[in-house]
Amino acid sequence: MINFFRKIRQRLLTENKFSKYFLYAIGEIVLVVIGILIALSINNWNEERKERSIEKRMLEELVENLEFNTEILKNWINANLKNDRSSEIIISALEYKLPHHDSLNNHFSKSLYIRKLSLISEVGYESIKNAGLEIIQNKQMKKNIVDLFEGSYQVIKSKLDVVTYTNNEAMRLQSKRFMRKQGLKFEPYDYDSLFNDREFINTLNQSRDDRGWLNNSLEDGLEETQIALQLLKDELNK
Repeated sequence: MINFFRKIRQRLLTENKFSKYFLYAIGEIVLVVIGILIALSINNWNEERKERSIEKRMLEELVENLEFNTEILKNWINANLKNDRSSEIIISALEYKLPHHDSLNNHFSKSLYIRKLSLISEVGYESIKNAGLEIIQNKQMKKNIVDLFEGSYQVIKSKLDVVTYTNNEAMRLQSKRFMRKQGLKFEPYDYDSLFNDREFINTLNQSRDDRGWLNNSLEDGLEETQIALQLLKDELNK
């Protein structure tokens, strides 16, 4: 092809057809420019396809990530609600000075304990961060995802540090006041003394309050997780 154009130029010069030569030269330049633009367009199109393929794969990974977190948060919330029920049973028994019975042994440990299940997964989000958040085209969806992982999930993590301290204090007190029976049953060494045991009662109330405080953030995190998850699924189904 290059030899073909070279022969045309040489013939025009040989025949002294300078005006036609210049027109031809301009036409050749235009063709070259058009060829470059077409090549760039094809290259950009290919790059765009690659980016959209990477985005799709990462969004699918993030869907799995958030589905996992949804189950974790639901189980976590429900576990704390069950422990709340145990707290209410023990608080009521002590307040009304009810006689000890074996069924209370099922609730003593749960009443003091704040459940801490598997940590929330951030695998999918970390992959997107490593690739660059700009790979997500949907701006609203990107904002929701960032707010979820950098906001709500971080609040939960910070609260876990607080409830870890509460749990440690509760476990320390439990070892002093109770003997472990079969399974997770704990029987007080001196049940009647618990009626006026301010340290135990304060720890019991603190555990209940911190549990509710944590659950508020878990419930917010669950709601935001479900919203982000639906946005992701809608985007992938387009």
